[in-house]
Amino acid sequence: MMKDLITEPLVSIVMVNWNYQQFVTQAIDSVKHQTYTRWECVVVDNGSSDQSIEVIARAIEGDNRFRLLRLENNIGHFAGAMAALKHITGCLVAFLDADDYYFPQFLSSHVQVHISAIKPTAFTSSNTVMVDSDNTLISGGLQQFDAKDERFRKNLPKHPLLLASGVTPEYYDRLRNGTYFGGEDLGYWYWQHGSSNVLRRELLDILKPTTEGEIPFGGVDTYFLIPLSAITGATVMDVSLSAYRLHETNDWGRMPLFNGILAGNLDAYARNKLLKRLLITTLIEKAEILSATINPSYRYFRFLEIVFHHSGETVLLGRESPFSSDPIIDTLSKKMPFFVETFGMGSVFQEFRKMMPHETLCRVISRTYEGRKRWRVLFSVWKKEYISRLKAAGRRILFFRR
Repeated sequence: MMKDLITEPLVSIVMVNWNYQQFVTQAIDSVKHQTYTRWECVVVDNGSSDQSIEVIARAIEGDNRFRLLRLENNIGHFAGAMAALKHITGCLVAFLDADDYYFPQFLSSHVQVHISAIKPTAFTSSNTVMVDSDNTLISGGLQQFDAKDERFRKNLPKHPLLLASGVTPEYYDRLRNGTYFGGEDLGYWYWQHGSSNVLRRELLDILKPTTEGEIPFGGVDTYFLIPLSAITGATVMDVSLSAYRLHETNDWGRMPLFNGILAGNLDAYARNKLLKRLLITTLIEKAEILSATINPSYRYFRFLEIVFHHSGETVLLGRESPFSSDPIIDTLSKKMPFFVETFGMGSVFQEFRKMMPHETLCRVISRTYEGRKRWRVLFSVWKKEYISRLKAAGRRILFFRR
C-alpha cells in the first residue's frame, strides 16, 4: 500500500560516446533491459567521425526515454557529460561509458541502496567485471576494499522500509550482506570506475565547474568521486553489476589489473592532472557554499586537504603541488579575505600550511593584501612559521637527549 502512494526516484543516465560504433549498441541495450524502469538516458555524441550517429539513432528509435545530444567536436568525456546535465531531471545520475554495459539489476540495486542506506552517501559504487572487445571474461570482480577492515561497516538495515522495483527479498539479503559504508576521512580510492557509480544530483550541481572556458579532458569519476567521498563518505557494493571493457583505446585499461602494475597510460594521467587542478580551483571558488554545506563548517579545510593529497600526481609525472599553479594561487588570494573573516587568521594559515609550502602561502598573502597591511600579515605568517620550526627543533633535541 505504501509503495502505491510513493513514486520511485528517476535515474538519469548520461552516456558519452566518441567513435564507439562497435560498442554503443550493447551499452544502450543494457539500459533498456534494466529491471528498474524509471529512468531516462541522454546519449552524448562527442563529434564522432565513424558511423556512431546512425548506430545510436537505430538503437534508440521508438523509445522516448532516450535523447541524442550531438556535439560538433570532441570536447572530452568530462565536458561532454557536463553538457548533458542541463538536459536531465533525475535526482540520481549515472554516467555509463559507451564501451561498457550494465547487468539487468544495476539500477534497481543502486536505487535500493540509496533509499535504504543507514548512512546515506553522495554516491554508491558497485563491483564490476572486466571483458575484452568480444565480451570474453578477463577478470571476475575488481574489489578495491577489504570488507574485514574495521573502517568499513555494513550500510543496509535488516528490514528495508521499501523494496525498489526489480528487488526481491532474497536479492535484498544478498545485497545487504555485500554493501558497506566507507567514511569521509579514508582518503583513498576504494570504489570502482565511472560506469559503476550512481550519484546524487544535489551535490553534483554544487561541485560542477563554473568556468566557461575550455575544460580539460578527463573522467567524470576523477573529478566528482574524490570530493564527494570526502564530504559524505561512499557506499560500496561487493556485487558485480556492470562490465568494464578492455580494448586498445582505453585510457585506464592498457592491460588487466595485476597487482603492482600501472594500468593507465601516461597521457591519461597527464590529462587528469589538469582536471584535478580545475577541481581544486572550483572547490576554492565555491568556498562559501561548501563551508555552509559541510557540517561542521570548519571541516571544509579537512575536506580540501583530502582532495589535495588525493590529487598528488604519480611519480611518473612528478610531485608538483597543484597549489604551485598561478590560476590556483590567484583564486585562493581572492578568497583569502573570506577565509580569514570566517575562520580566523591563525586557523586559516595553519590549515593551508598543511597543503602548501611556506613560500607559496606568502605568495598568496602578497597578492591578497596591499600596502602596510600586507607586510603585517606576511610578518605574522613568518612569525608563526618560525615559532613552529623552533618548537619542532626543540622536540628533536629533547628526543636525542633521551
